[in-house]
Amino acid sequence: MNSYSLISLTAAFIAFCTAIFIYQRNPGSRINLLVSGLAVTVSFTAFTEFVYRLVENPADAYIWLKLSLIWPIIPAILLHISLIHTGRRLKPWMLAPIYGPAAVFALTGLSTNLLISGAMKTYYGWTYALPEPAVLFAAFAVWSIALALAAAFMVLVDYMRAEGYKRRESLYLFIGLFMPLIVSFITDFIVRDLLGIMFPELTQTMLSLGLLFIAYGVWRYEFPELSPAVAAERITEIMPNFLLITDLEGRINRWSRSIEEKLSYTELRGQYVWSIFEATERSMLREIVSSFSLAEMETRILSADGRALDVLLTASPIRGRLSEPIGFVFIATDVTIQRRATERLRESEMRFRGVADNISDGIAITDEEGKVIYWNRALEEITSIGREDAAGRSLDDICFDLVRESLGDDEFLIEGDRIVWRFSFHITEDLMAVIVRDVTETRRYEDSLRSALQERETLIREVHHRVKNNLQIISSLLNLQKPYIRDSEDIRIFEESQTRIKSMAMIHESLYQSESLSEINIKSYLSRLVTELLSTYGASGVVPELEVDEVGLDIEVAVPLALIVNELVTNSLKYALPGGRGQIRIGFRELDGIYLMEYRDTGPGLPDDFNSGGSDSLGMTLVRALVGQLEGELETFTDGGAVFRITFPSGDR
Repeated sequence: MNSYSLISLTAAFIAFCTAIFIYQRNPGSRINLLVSGLAVTVSFTAFTEFVYRLVENPADAYIWLKLSLIWPIIPAILLHISLIHTGRRLKPWMLAPIYGPAAVFALTGLSTNLLISGAMKTYYGWTYALPEPAVLFAAFAVWSIALALAAAFMVLVDYMRAEGYKRRESLYLFIGLFMPLIVSFITDFIVRDLLGIMFPELTQTMLSLGLLFIAYGVWRYEFPELSPAVAAERITEIMPNFLLITDLEGRINRWSRSIEEKLSYTELRGQYVWSIFEATERSMLREIVSSFSLAEMETRILSADGRALDVLLTASPIRGRLSEPIGFVFIATDVTIQRRATERLRESEMRFRGVADNISDGIAITDEEGKVIYWNRALEEITSIGREDAAGRSLDDICFDLVRESLGDDEFLIEGDRIVWRFSFHITEDLMAVIVRDVTETRRYEDSLRSALQERETLIREVHHRVKNNLQIISSLLNLQKPYIRDSEDIRIFEESQTRIKSMAMIHESLYQSESLSEINIKSYLSRLVTELLSTYGASGVVPELEVDEVGLDIEVAVPLALIVNELVTNSLKYALPGGRGQIRIGFRELDGIYLMEYRDTGPGLPDDFNSGGSDSLGMTLVRALVGQLEGELETFTDGGAVFRITFPSGDR
């Protein structure tokens, strides 16, 4: 086996173990997460290096060489680590220029031959063969070196400026992450390429050793993460409660800023902790310190000017890494605020009860187990269950006993023949409110109203039916009168009157037969009207053609429109198509708020003096009057026969 491949395998194992160790030490640290991610990436690239140094043929080596081209992610992660370590605030969009080029280089290398063109055999195993010219690889090299140098420079500057644990952390990051790259640069470019000395590629191995060095720092000094001392400093700065840290004898060495701001102390270092509490509690505090025990008590803390505040004090021993006693932390919570909040909560609860007990809807509140913790007065009246009886019971059990029938839509018939509507919602994750409304009288009123509406509809249908019957009686009376008329002109007038009456009777017949009592489907009505007129006049040779939209018209529009069609069809059958042969066309549609009706026949057309008043017949006089009633306009002309075009508004009349 190739000895250099064993070195790569060892490096992969070290990097992987390092990733696990650093991650589990503090998963919440962003630097720890990034260093762990870097270690995983190094482990993968070292493993690919192990494989392509081990395989025998160039084809297999080329596959693993391409897989190792996720390497561009490494300089990007290094820069990211440096930015976070040195305190730069990164917004999400700022990661794009860091990781974007890395992703482009990696994807290009994996999917094309532009970065590497094949595998080349060396004494330490296979390595990259570059394309000619190696433009993209040169760009990648420059980009990688630039990112690594920028990251190293930031950490180095931070090391020179920092002090204490921060300086040591910067030193470990610089040695662990950037020294391996510097060594690799020297060996790869200077020793091997410039001086021509045989030397294997050891970048992944050096990075693995550097990560191992960082892992030692994490174990020894607990970085890169917040050290305990700095954590204590920051906590004492931002702690809203009164926080005191003492040594084993109870002498104060740190305190929160809130003690300075709220209690007006400026210097407490070296004082005993019990010196700032009431004298009656000092012996108890001494006993807690001497016994090194955990304690919690209500007491009073004193301010620098002698004011006393009620506090809840917690004393917690602090132990070192080997569980040895090293001090105490005292946390005093000002219960004045808590007591005020409790009082406000009590007042809020009383106001809620006052409101909830004086509304007509029933209100129940249940806990996370569905048990009743509140039951208002209205719910007592609706269910006849007192709040004392309901408290602590499962609401489901109460409903099971009460409900007799589900009426759908969250309505139920309960005991006492009451109909209730129920609605529930979460007040908090653990509390649920249930609203119960007695809708018995509402449903009775709705049923009564529904019955009244049905009765009204029946009456309206009956009225339309009787109007239709009365019009038919009038038509029949006229028909009975015709035999006694001798003058042919009078007979014609009688017949025309009959057809007008029939057209109106058909409207009332359509209304009481339709689902809607307020509208007539004009398409079906005109079809019936034209068929009836052709039958009345025996014009079986006349072919009707209707192009009528499905439009609903109320009776105020339908009656005059029906009479207009009646007059026009009658006029065509009597004068334009006297032989009983030809065609009539009726079109009706709605366009942009305007109704348009066009009537045509295939007769000889209109006389020349028609539009100038040459036609004074009753029918045309009636047509013009009806068009005026519709607030419309009438246009007449000849185009292969007589044409009547009527437009009128379709809005509410």
